[in-house]
Amino acid sequence: MWLAAIAVAVLKHVDAAGGLKVNARLSGLIGDSELHSVIDHFVRLLDFTPSELQRIATDTDGHLVPRLRALQSPLTIFIDGIDEYFNKHVEDLPTNASVTGELSPEVWYFAQLGLVEVAYQMRRINHHLKIFAAIRKEAYAWLPRRCSRLAVALEKARSSRTLGYRTTSLVCPKRIFFSASV
Repeated sequence: MWLAAIAVAVLKHVDAAGGLKVNARLSGLIGDSELHSVIDHFVRLLDFTPSELQRIATDTDGHLVPRLRALQSPLTIFIDGIDEYFNKHVEDLPTNASVTGELSPEVWYFAQLGLVEVAYQMRRINHHLKIFAAIRKEAYAWLPRRCSRLAVALEKARSSRTLGYRTTSLVCPKRIFFSASV
């Protein structure tokens, strides 16, 4: 889902999504001019059925990824807010499912770790695309459990940075970006 969401958002942004021969649901996602960000597309994908997602995965691999590989201009993507979107899965859980489905703390972790894996894969798809994603440390700590191959987990760890902020920096967000860039 993350790969499809990123691919659609990028291809729409660089006007490279025209003329794609993909399934109707993916075509509708691409044609929706109200959707711009990766998160916009990801949230919409959450409403798709498993069989629709399978068709989208096939079309992503067969049609969207080749177009991503062909991009020659640098593009940087910042993705934030995944933890907040899935907070309902880690807050006090009710005894029954929510209207949007089963609640599970694992969803909060796996949504973020899935993005880590796709951001890592994107480096191999096209080195012009740089993805920066805000992932909670608690979720990132689950990486060794999810990725049993230690070498891969360590490589992903080398691709990440931990940012820490002083309380005074949170008052003035400009200070965060200046301190993070050094």
